[in-house]
Amino acid sequence: MKVADILGTKGSHVVTGNGDASVLTAARLLSDSQVGVLVIVDHDNRVIGTLSERDIVRGLGTVGIRFLDLPVHHIMSRHFLTCSRNDDVRDVSATITHARTRHLPVLDDDGLLAGIVSIGDVLKCRLDSTELEVRVLRDFYVAHH
Repeated sequence: MKVADILGTKGSHVVTGNGDASVLTAARLLSDSQVGVLVIVDHDNRVIGTLSERDIVRGLGTVGIRFLDLPVHHIMSRHFLTCSRNDDVRDVSATITHARTRHLPVLDDDGLLAGIVSIGDVLKCRLDSTELEVRVLRDFYVAHH
């Protein structure tokens, strides 16, 4: 299975943010959208960073309430991993696990944002695939015994 299969099921909508917005604005967007990460993009839809709930909690714990007034571009993660639609879900699963991250922006062939996959999306895809394999094997066994 490919990342494109996940996006075909869940869609390619991504909640994005602006690097000049305040952390408070970003936190509200995360909350309102019920997502765990904002993908920060420039005016050309190129990914320039990510901001997660964890980033905000850590910042609040370290800096305090004034952290909410900082612009997102000061605190967003600029070192992030990505994947493409053509990547195998097993490879993405290994990347997410090894990097201990929960989300990977999906980039198209031009390097533009094309979607996002989460560890939950990958797990669901792998479980669905495994369940299908079990059903096929069970049906094969029943048909031949």
